[in-house]
Amino acid sequence: MTSEKKKPIGSILLKQRAVSASQLEKALKESKRGDPPLVSRLTDQGVIVETQALKALSEQSGCPGIDLNQVVIRLDDLRLVPREMAERHSIIPVLVKGNRMFVAMADPGDQSVVEELEMVTGKRAFPYISLKSSLRRVIADAYDGRDRGLKHYVGPKCPPETLRKAGVAQAQLDTAVTIDEAPSTQLERRLRPSNPKMQAVVPSETPVVLDDAMAAAASSESAEVQFDEPTFGAVDVGRRAAPRRPVPRSPIQSGKTLLVVDEDAEVRRMVISVFGERGHRVLEASRGDTALQMIRAEKPNTMVLEATLPNVHGFEVARELKGSKRYRDIVIIMVSGLYRGWRFAEDLKSNYGIDAFLEKPLQIGDLVHTVESAGAAASAAPQATSAEAEPYLRAGIEAYKAGRLEEAIGQLRTGIERDPLAFEVHFHLGLLFGKAGQLYDAIQELETALSIRSDFFPALKNLAVLYQNAGFRNKAIEMWSRCLTAAPDDKTRESIKRLLVAVL
Repeated sequence: MTSEKKKPIGSILLKQRAVSASQLEKALKESKRGDPPLVSRLTDQGVIVETQALKALSEQSGCPGIDLNQVVIRLDDLRLVPREMAERHSIIPVLVKGNRMFVAMADPGDQSVVEELEMVTGKRAFPYISLKSSLRRVIADAYDGRDRGLKHYVGPKCPPETLRKAGVAQAQLDTAVTIDEAPSTQLERRLRPSNPKMQAVVPSETPVVLDDAMAAAASSESAEVQFDEPTFGAVDVGRRAAPRRPVPRSPIQSGKTLLVVDEDAEVRRMVISVFGERGHRVLEASRGDTALQMIRAEKPNTMVLEATLPNVHGFEVARELKGSKRYRDIVIIMVSGLYRGWRFAEDLKSNYGIDAFLEKPLQIGDLVHTVESAGAAASAAPQATSAEAEPYLRAGIEAYKAGRLEEAIGQLRTGIERDPLAFEVHFHLGLLFGKAGQLYDAIQELETALSIRSDFFPALKNLAVLYQNAGFRNKAIEMWSRCLTAAPDDKTRESIKRLLVAVL
């Protein structure tokens, strides 16, 4: 969660009428040091059911809950998360799809765990909250089954439709790893090899649990919280500029210079290795004053700059460079493990002229993408859609109007391959994914559009809707807050304020 204080879980249970005051008082009096958390104890004792517990935890954490009784987990995915790490943090991946990982966690608000998970796996983590007692049982059963060569974990209440979508036939269940609904009894079976492309899916009887406020917000009929139809050009995307050359695969081409400035020698070694292998000349400095001396002598094209440095801070280095006619064209990607959040990133851009910001620990893929995208953006004139991407956007429009959604998605994907910085194409691809029900693909495309044009209100609004509908309260609040500053008029701004109050 955020740094603000969490609501007491007992108060939430009372408000949701999951327990009576006497039941809560009895449970608190009987608690002992080392006992499982309150909601786990109440669930194990049969005072509340698991969905009630998850609803309360979802409200407390700002993340959707996930009922592990209803999931199918491909055990081969567990290779990404060492068992020791899963047990230490009470986490388990329930679905791995491309560069995304959906994770059940006891404490999704622990950002250090999320960052460690993303660093270990190289994937973006979407955290869902689950009962700690359930997590411990599922982690033990799933990893034990994986070690015995089994293929899947199946929750005891997994609906038949989920199994069908996951490619697990009923005939195969005589060998599945599952647990009985009674915590004390475990039912183990061996699973014959099944469809290797199987992935856990969200069933019709969904395992995702939202608290009452988020469920009400997600089902709102208000126009402001409806996901937009792919209108293709009905939004104001700015003046179309003259055609430009295709964006090169690596804007920092061989022979160009990159300077990494960081007190951490490991970070410097990583940047030198990654970009050196890509044919770039990479310089290093551990202090701000040293970096300024090197810049005057070498004038690099791009800098990876730590915010907090000895003697001369990264902020001061950035201010000096961006305030200089000679050095203002140096692309600066600021990194920090201390400062976080979109507000800070926006402040850096407006106050110091920073081209991009990354939070530590750095992920190689994100670093390469950010350095290259920032370099390309700095050298290109601002525009909506380039000549390279325009034909594919037009073809996507025609395909969508003719009812060929998959073809339209394919055309826009090709357009992005031609020009990765065509934010309008990213935006409309996000809308198409939303139309197709591909929620997290839609989120990724809209976030990419915002990384190119951070104040684009339609992308902010639709991203807020997606996070809200998925039950990610904190992310929804962040996006709606950004919408306030980018809203086109006072009427829209007032509507957003009302939405924020409802979500909060």
